Amino acid sequence: MGVVFPEANEADIEKVFNFYDHNHTGRVDYRELSRVIEARVNGEKFESQPKVENQSNEDELQHMMAIFRDRIKARGARGMIGLQRMFKILDDDGSKSLSLYEFTKACNDFRIGISDEYMPTLFNAFDQNRDGTLNFDEFLYAVRGPMNSFRVKLVEKAFHILDKDGSGTVNLKDIKGIYSADRHPDVLSGKRTKN
Repeated sequence: MGVVFPEANEADIEKVFNFYDHNHTGRVDYRELSRVIEARVNGEKFESQPKVENQSNEDELQHMMAIFRDRIKARGARGMIGLQRMFKILDDDGSKSLSLYEFTKACNDFRIGISDEYMPTLFNAFDQNRDGTLNFDEFLYAVRGPMNSFRVKLVEKAFHILDKDGSGTVNLKDIKGIYSADRHPDVLSGKRTKN
């Protein structure tokens, strides 16, 4: 018997899988899946932080990141809904991402207390995919920070459940092997089929 997800059918699962299968190989490896789960649970963990020339600069960057997190959290937007609302407010041009200008403006509006000269450094620390903007997942990480060890272990456990063949990657077949739409409310009511 597979896991039942009450709000999704197989087509929904396939769409989500394809969205996160960035290189279109038909497989999602552990790192990709853990980043997906982490982004939804506690912010996206960056695989590659910007290179910092020395430990003093690294400490300063970490300090700025902590100041940013504390000041944003102090504004009361801690939950996912609150952070989504805040992100929409900050996204002046409606692009669903924050430019350096929008990020700097928001930091000034919120009186974060970090000089404008350091904004590019802080912004780049949060810009995981290096596209020059912050999407919502990157913003979420910026506010929430990395997962604690307990949550990392939960992600690892979930991945190992999904990785049925132990290959170190998850493909659509693995997911379909543990997912069952049989008891989905829409399938039971006849609105949808399990396929």
